[in-house]
Amino acid sequence: MKTYLAFLRGINVGGHHKILMKDLRELLNSIGFKDVKTYIQSGNIIFKSDIESNSLLEEKILNVIKDKYNYSIDVVVKQPQDVQAILDNSPFDQSTTEKAYFILLKNSPSSQNIEQIKAIHYPDEEFFVTSIVVYLYCKKGYGRTKCNNVFFEKNLNVITTARNYKTLNKVLEISKDD
Repeated sequence: MKTYLAFLRGINVGGHHKILMKDLRELLNSIGFKDVKTYIQSGNIIFKSDIESNSLLEEKILNVIKDKYNYSIDVVVKQPQDVQAILDNSPFDQSTTEKAYFILLKNSPSSQNIEQIKAIHYPDEEFFVTSIVVYLYCKKGYGRTKCNNVFFEKNLNVITTARNYKTLNKVLEISKDD
């Protein structure tokens, strides 16, 4: 069994798509995932599975949530080493990395979309796009950024979900507790 990290987009935000983490853990255990743990209320899940396909795991999670809650929730699944590599490869210095956001990409954007988005600039915002993540630093905070999930989904034509440095580190830490 391998350890996986799942990041759900848009649950328990502003009273929308409400799912209690206790219920989510029970739901994922019921479909055969093992050692299911969650971190905070925004859909950060650590679990083990025999399934060795991130896309199949994403589909299973999406479908079980849709069946139970009638929510269509975007899911991005990574392995711990993938998330560690994302953090290790930040183009920012350490102090900026610790204030950065990591826009996790479900699929790789086209090279054409990556090139087009590189031409977009906003004051006090800096981003670097790779095939698996967008590194984002917003001097005035994520709540005020023009470069949010919707911006990257629209311009890169991929599903995304954002996490900050602290959250990614904590999820990794929890994944190592097994």
